[in-house]
Amino acid sequence: MTSNQALVSQSRPKVWFVDDLPENLERFRKGHEKHFAVRLFGSPAEVLDALKTDCPDALLCDIFFYGTLAEVQDIEQKITAKAKELRDFAATIHANDAGCQLGINLIEEVAEKFGRKPPFPIYAYTSKGPYMLESEALDRIWQAGAKLMLKGRRGVESERLEIIADVRKAQDEMHWKKKVRKCLAAAGVGGIVLGWLIGRLLDQLWSAAS
Repeated sequence: MTSNQALVSQSRPKVWFVDDLPENLERFRKGHEKHFAVRLFGSPAEVLDALKTDCPDALLCDIFFYGTLAEVQDIEQKITAKAKELRDFAATIHANDAGCQLGINLIEEVAEKFGRKPPFPIYAYTSKGPYMLESEALDRIWQAGAKLMLKGRRGVESERLEIIADVRKAQDEMHWKKKVRKCLAAAGVGGIVLGWLIGRLLDQLWSAAS
């Protein structure tokens, strides 16, 4: 690794993405290279080899890998056609009409009630959402700080472990910030103000670490 590459990895998270379709790799690079030190891989074997000498801050993996590029492109075209069928069907059931997305409205209202920092995890728990919603609706969910959980697509134990982990994380965050603010507040009014300012900083640091 050159000194310039080392400097980039320090200033931006190292994000690795593995996919067997070159178009997907290039799209990811263009979309994220301003904020991440992106490294692309065309196969799982390349990732395993790279891990012998380096380690990312985050790893994104495609799920399906096929034999040849021609096969990959053919399958991608078929998937695109099916996705269009789903979008057309979504229009017939008004999936992207605002009046039918009251769950997203609720998520946003709850998030706003707590200044977009709710002291508990929020999930968009849906079976149809990933297939029916346009990107704008999905963005609203993420921007409100909620997570997408696929209803009926995972085992109960898997859901339970994720919920427990997220609940503990939220409780740890609240406990940590309350403890810091309490200690600072003991110093008097100046400590209260300082505690509030540091609390805001802690919010930002915790969000960045998440």
